[in-house]
This record gives sequence, C-alpha cells and structure tokens, in this order.
Amino acid sequence: MSKVQPQGCIVVRLPLLKHPPEADEEPFTFENALRELTEIITLNNQTTQAAKDIPDRAAKEAWWASRKELDERLQLFLRNVETCWIGGFTGMFRGFFSNDDLFGKFRLAFRNILVKFLPSRKESDAPLELDPRLVDLFLSLKTENPELDHDLADQVEDLICFVLDNFKFHGEQIAIDEIDLDAVHSLTVID
Repeated sequence: MSKVQPQGCIVVRLPLLKHPPEADEEPFTFENALRELTEIITLNNQTTQAAKDIPDRAAKEAWWASRKELDERLQLFLRNVETCWIGGFTGMFRGFFSNDDLFGKFRLAFRNILVKFLPSRKESDAPLELDPRLVDLFLSLKTENPELDHDLADQVEDLICFVLDNFKFHGEQIAIDEIDLDAVHSLTVID
C-alpha cells in the first residue's frame, strides 16, 4: 500500500552524517543522538520528580543548577540536529516570502555561476533550470537574526552540494573534484 502525500507536500531525504567528524569528535549519528536525547529526557523526568522532595535552599540551588545544565544539553542537542542534519535546509522551517525581483536576480546569478564552473555546461546550449523551491531555500538562509546566521557558510555549501548532486542524478556529467567549490561558494552571495 503506497502512502499518498498531501498536495504541495515535499518529501526530503537528508543524510544524517554529511561530513566526517574531526579526529577528536564523536560522530552525531542517529544512534548517538537517540542515546543523548533519551538521557536528557530521563534526567529531566528524574529531576522533575525529585523537585517535590527538596529540603532546603542549598538543595534548591543544586536542583536549579542541574536543570540549567539539562537546558544547555538540550540546546546543544538541538543545535547539532540543525547544523549536522538539516544544514542548508533549515529554510524549510523558516519560510521565505519571495520578492520576485530578488528571486529572479538570484536565480539568474546562481545559474550563471553554475554554467561558469560546471565543465559539462561549457559545451551545452541546453538551459540549466533551477527548481524555484531550491532558490527559495537559498534565499531563506539570509535572515535578520544573527543567531540563525551562525552557520550560514556551511548551509550555503550544503545547498550547493545538493544542487550538484541533483544535477548529477538527472544526467548532468559532473565531476565534483573538477569544480572549484570555494569559488562557487564565494560567488553565491545572498543579498
């Protein structure tokens, strides 16, 4: 039995381990994330239950310190989910109210960047089409909230790699190692 998607619904599959971790880091795999979230929830439940039996002020201060530590662990966990797993696709959750002029300018500029740096495009006259939803993802990365911009460069890189993989999937002859990703990235300016 096949599942029917509501009209307008998009299913996105994102890799959970996009980049290999640094030598001293443990990878943020599904298993590690599940273990961390389960521990946070368990400790939250335990400290919540223990709150009714707090005898004095010093114990209350220790209790609040442990609650603050749990909040910080949850915040780090959610930041890892956002940066390690969702990456450039955070725009799906932010929403972007498209300005047709900005949309058109960015779409044309990004198409020209890709044509310039994709070797297979140098001999091809076929138009290079970008899905409007993908352009929206790029444009949604630009935000007035500096807290959401902390990983903007990584998010742009995620989307560029997704675009290239998408073109490869649809038959474009792309050798990723022949593309100057740093140049593509630096030219992909979101105003």
